[in-house]
Amino acid sequence: MTLFNDIGRVILLFLGFFDTPDLDNRAKLIKICMSTTVLGESIQKEEVAGAQAFRQIYCEGPILKAIQEAGLFKDSKHFVDMAMKLDPVTTLRRFYEASNSVHLNKDWLKKFVEENFLPPGDELENCFPDDFKKTLRKFEKIADPHYRTWAQHLHSMWPDLCRQ
Repeated sequence: MTLFNDIGRVILLFLGFFDTPDLDNRAKLIKICMSTTVLGESIQKEEVAGAQAFRQIYCEGPILKAIQEAGLFKDSKHFVDMAMKLDPVTTLRRFYEASNSVHLNKDWLKKFVEENFLPPGDELENCFPDDFKKTLRKFEKIADPHYRTWAQHLHSMWPDLCRQ
């Protein structure tokens, strides 16, 4: 149930409790109620379609199967780490439309992936953690100097690892 459906139901309840003699205003409220319900249902359908297309692309569909069978990448995880440039429904539709008119081969798949997906990690940007402190006093409590040095070194890596 979406927010729009809930709003539509509230308006209907409002109409039931308050008898408005002005039929023109009552008709306007009914139109608002119906349009919010329809809008809510269409948004819900788009969300479901997007989730299904996403699953078809990354989990079990023809794109993943074709890429794996072609051996496009050395690592089977490489493709699923690539973010889409467009929404999942459009990406899947592009694949179906092209695959109906073109013979799928490794070169075509490579071009399709380049046009529709970002390299792994490109959707993230480097950042610097706002709360990062170069040294932490709690490391002084580590008795073993070897472990203390290791903890400090590990902590010093956060600025290089941070992504958003």
